[in-house]
Amino acid sequence: GQAIARTQEPVREIEIVVDENGYRPAKIPVDVGERVSLKFVRTQWNGCTRDVVIPRLHVHRDLPTYTPVVVRLPPLAAGTYEFGCGTRSIHGAIVVG
Repeated sequence: GQAIARTQEPVREIEIVVDENGYRPAKIPVDVGERVSLKFVRTQWNGCTRDVVIPRLHVHRDLPTYTPVVVRLPPLAAGTYEFGCGTRSIHGAIVVG
């Protein structure tokens, strides 16, 4: 048989600004199975904003100041996926449903 080419929907990129006030936006709504990437843009130097951790997805990325860092997410099941800095002083959540 022949393989059927399936068109994949494009990846939706969501920009998240990281500064001394935390993440903007801090709550990221995503559909179940949606293809999403998060683009973190750190706009100031503060020790607690230097990285981002998404524990349920085993993600830990450094965030250099003024250098966008893109984290491509796998298609996610329904639920809440918290993220934050390594020290947990700022945090947000990806809400899938």
